[in-house]
Amino acid sequence: MKELEIRRAREGFIEGRRAQLPLRGIVVDSWQRSQDHGVPVERKEAPLALEAELVQGHSTHSSLVEAARPALRQARLFLATRIQ
Repeated sequence: MKELEIRRAREGFIEGRRAQLPLRGIVVDSWQRSQDHGVPVERKEAPLALEAELVQGHSTHSSLVEAARPALRQARLFLATRIQ
């Protein structure tokens, strides 16, 4: 599917029209969740978390962070070899 077609389908979704081309359900579901949560249409990326929120989240979930550390390290190494 071409980028322009997807862009037009997204614009149609925002305007309340049905897409003229078949889109994966996961894409339309994502658009719907964003709309339901009031995410601005013009937003291109997720907002950055504030430093205090990061520290609080890390503190609150420190045992989970520690448990996930080996898997995250492996994922980082795996992805680094794929991106190059």
